[in-house]
Amino acid sequence: MRFAQRGFIATLTVISLLAFSLSLIVAVTYLSINESQSGLALSRGALALSFTEGCAEDALLLSGRDENYTGGTYEYLGGVCNVDVSKNGAEWTLNISGTKNDFSRTVRIVFSYVSGPPGIITLQSWLER
Repeated sequence: MRFAQRGFIATLTVISLLAFSLSLIVAVTYLSINESQSGLALSRGALALSFTEGCAEDALLLSGRDENYTGGTYEYLGGVCNVDVSKNGAEWTLNISGTKNDFSRTVRIVFSYVSGPPGIITLQSWLER
């Protein structure tokens, strides 16, 4: 009788340790998956910001070449940029929103513009929103 009792306790201990180990493995797996998804979202967000800043640089170049530049929507490199231009005398404001891989970022640029054969742009602010 005593031997059967020890076997039952040993079996119960092994099953308890297996259940604990299994729950620990499942928890670690879920944490790993969540960390991977967070890392992917972070890298895609950074890619969307780089894309939007590239669009902003293009918009600045186009502004310097044409004092009548009004912005627009541009598609390239697998993303879409929307450039909105507002002018208040010599002060221009560009609101650029870029979307790439379902992630969107917005940049606001304020600069002064002096017309000429190449326009002269003096950057006042560049703000990611």
